[in-house]
Amino acid sequence: MLYIFSAIYAEAKAVIRERKLRKVPGQGAFPQFADAAGGILLTLSGTGNAAAAAAAAATLAARRPGPNDIVLNLGTCAGRPEQQGNVYLCNCLKELSSGRTFYPDMRAALPFPEAALVTGNAVSRHPDSLYDMEATALYQAAGYFVGPHQMVFLKAVSDAGTGERMGAELLEQTMNRPEILDAVDTLWRISMEEPQRALTEEQEALLQQAEKDLCCSSTMAHTLRQYFTYAALAGGAPETALRAMYEDGRLPAASRQEGKKHLAELEQALL
Repeated sequence: MLYIFSAIYAEAKAVIRERKLRKVPGQGAFPQFADAAGGILLTLSGTGNAAAAAAAAATLAARRPGPNDIVLNLGTCAGRPEQQGNVYLCNCLKELSSGRTFYPDMRAALPFPEAALVTGNAVSRHPDSLYDMEATALYQAAGYFVGPHQMVFLKAVSDAGTGERMGAELLEQTMNRPEILDAVDTLWRISMEEPQRALTEEQEALLQQAEKDLCCSSTMAHTLRQYFTYAALAGGAPETALRAMYEDGRLPAASRQEGKKHLAELEQALL
């Protein structure tokens, strides 16, 4: 399935109309639209970090996405005057409040230039780079359910951050682009493909043993599996890092606290 998250209706209107999405009844706090075949679910989060995180967590926790499902953050952002009207594939997300940086890594042939995106908690004036108020929060919330290779952030530059109010008509025009609709179709097709087995039987057995030996909670086990699977899909040998921990005596861990420490070490090694 393709999960699309947009902040407001104007940003999603063209996709809803052209892909014939219908409103889902009883969807709760966040309006949702789906296609008849059940392959696309579009959620309107509202603006801001808290809204984006809540919408992603509520939607994905209820649906439990699979290994081939894709999360698409589709919307507008501010940028430099010369960037207005352009659409960008955001390959680097920078969070102003924490200074942290995140790297979505969806491998899909999309016809957009790549750029970094900065996410803040307030409207930016005259941003030096692409700027929005949702992306990093959505990335972190979605990261509990999917890996970086399952996330895509597409942003169209609607304004130069000069403080003018963006009307719905301007946002609709900014997002009503054939290349955006084509990208939605491309990602939908990828999400509907038969998923390939990411791990060998040997890797799967080692991963399950490591979940026990790290004293994993359910959240830790999910995180470990994401790291391990991501490394395998990227062409690496994630079992090497785990075996090194067994060889030098770090595993089995003596406690969950120690297991968390080793999990952080594995994140550095695998990602």
